[in-house]
Amino acid sequence: MDENLARVILVGVIGITVTVSVVVMSIAGVLTARRRRDVVSENADRIEERLIRMEQAIDAIATEVERVAEGQRFTTRLLAERQAERQTSVERT
Repeated sequence: MDENLARVILVGVIGITVTVSVVVMSIAGVLTARRRRDVVSENADRIEERLIRMEQAIDAIATEVERVAEGQRFTTRLLAERQAERQTSVERT
């Protein structure tokens, strides 16, 4: 084989290898970006669902806290009325 022909073949093989490597890496980059986008989209959906559940739970807790507060106001009013009745009955005697 002629030395010049060997050099041409070597340069051709290196050129083809570099070209194929660049194309394969570009395709891999595009596929990776798509997968990341899909994962981010799935995570966003999961987070949104979780936030909705948390919002519902917080609303339920707020309702229960309001019920407890109403019960405390009622109990306080009853105790105040009883104390007022006792003071009135003590003053009468």
